[in-house]
Amino acid sequence: MTKKKSNDEDNFIDEEIVAESDSDHVSFRGPESKMKKLKEELIEAKKEKGEYLDGWQRAQADYHNLKAQVSREKTDTIKYAKQDLIEQLIPLADSFEMAWSNEEIWAKTPANWRQGMEYIYKELINILEANGLEAIDPKSQPFNPKEHEAVESVPVEDKKEDDIVLSVIKKGYNLNGKVIRPAQVKIGNLEK
Repeated sequence: MTKKKSNDEDNFIDEEIVAESDSDHVSFRGPESKMKKLKEELIEAKKEKGEYLDGWQRAQADYHNLKAQVSREKTDTIKYAKQDLIEQLIPLADSFEMAWSNEEIWAKTPANWRQGMEYIYKELINILEANGLEAIDPKSQPFNPKEHEAVESVPVEDKKEDDIVLSVIKKGYNLNGKVIRPAQVKIGNLEK
């Protein structure tokens, strides 16, 4: 190693001169080649840092996506966990409705008993609705195969009644926006 004097005699600049021999070739590596090598290493380190940062950001995004998916699945599981029980209670509501569908017999029933039955039915419906159940009662609406099941086609002469729900045999139900039982209906069919 040699030392060069600068203009100021008290300051010295260290300069490394290294001899590299390669069978017939001898080269010297000075500060320029060392600087070039350091720049190359810096460029490589920045490139590597960028790759690590990209990988970390992708991992973070994947983690947040997974977290959101798990949260949605958990919400859906909770939302539809009651579905089996609610589906078992729907025939009970049907039975209440069938009990007073015959108006003549229902009118002959003692008033206190009728009021009690209507109160119990109303409580049942309130509980079902509080748990996300909605009745599908499509009378006078256009037939929708996603929510209705046509059990009979009734001939009609009025074009306005063609493909319209004329009567509801059995109410349908949605649970939190999902059809769990389609309404059974009679629809009009225009005779040509």
